[in-house]
Amino acid sequence: MGSDGSRRIVIVSFAVLALVIAAIFAWPDGAPRDGRCDGAEGGRFEAVGGWICSPKGMLFIARGINVHGDGFPFPGNTATMAPIVDRWGFNMVRGNLQAIDPHKDDTFEDQATADDLVKAYSRRKIVVLLEAHDRIGGWFEGADRDKLIAWMTDLATDYRDNPYVWLGVQNEPGAMDSPQKAQTWLETHQDVIDAVRATGFTAPIVVNDWYWGQGSGDQDPEFEAGDSAILSLGP
Repeated sequence: MGSDGSRRIVIVSFAVLALVIAAIFAWPDGAPRDGRCDGAEGGRFEAVGGWICSPKGMLFIARGINVHGDGFPFPGNTATMAPIVDRWGFNMVRGNLQAIDPHKDDTFEDQATADDLVKAYSRRKIVVLLEAHDRIGGWFEGADRDKLIAWMTDLATDYRDNPYVWLGVQNEPGAMDSPQKAQTWLETHQDVIDAVRATGFTAPIVVNDWYWGQGSGDQDPEFEAGDSAILSLGP
């Protein structure tokens, strides 16, 4: 392909990138244009009028990136990710962590612990979401659930006074067996949330839908509320 063809590819690539950036940073429909949350008390993250409000009483729209933490079998740490966070102006990072079953043979020595992530980002007012990634496409049951609850309550106790630390119950729970595991999904999330809140932790707790977080086990564009664990089993 000649130089004109190469130039067209580059131009198209930049056009696609521009669309992606626009989608990431687009202002959501219905959000207050001045970014202020009327009725927010401030001092912590809270839900007001269907929006998440920051400790400063401003609308919070999460834009962030994964950071692989201690025990996770992929490279990446605060040192390599921090410049990306800064360059893109992200306001949130998700720490992918192993709660009960670290892949010690696969882990990387320079990966951050949960505390490393919190210290590196929360002091810069960047939200740090700490989430269990042990059972992707699976379930925490029996002794595994007890260990998950213990891990989550330890984190909640350590960071309950830091509003910029959020907790995620489980990354992408359940596979094609999700409908048969409805009670497992519900009990796991309820048990973890109850235990975390009992520590005095008030920051948001993030919940993933089943079917690997997708809420549906097929590609049917006609998504129905009954397909989703969050929408059908939640409050």
